[in-house]
Amino acid sequence: MKIFLSKHESELIKYRTDIMEKRIQLIKGLVGFPPPNITDDKLQFEMVTIDANGNAYFILKESNVFYDVGLVYQPTVKPILGDGCFERITYLREIEMNWFVFTAK
Repeated sequence: MKIFLSKHESELIKYRTDIMEKRIQLIKGLVGFPPPNITDDKLQFEMVTIDANGNAYFILKESNVFYDVGLVYQPTVKPILGDGCFERITYLREIEMNWFVFTAK
């Protein structure tokens, strides 16, 4: 994950900014936005969600109907609320400043 972030962090932050500035629209019928167009053999995103505090959840394709797994970008000190798909975050670990790995069920 750290290697992935070192290569793609600026793209992910720009993508969140584009969502916040309404340049990217929600996927019709879902709670998320389309994934960023990042080609990487290791990680592929299913979609992106934003919570009420502006935290961005980059949900990985490894997610399924029982849980989500992905990266959270927390640009401020406001609490991480959840990805909007599942009730609660069950695992959260900081991997870089402002970046966390999460699972939600």
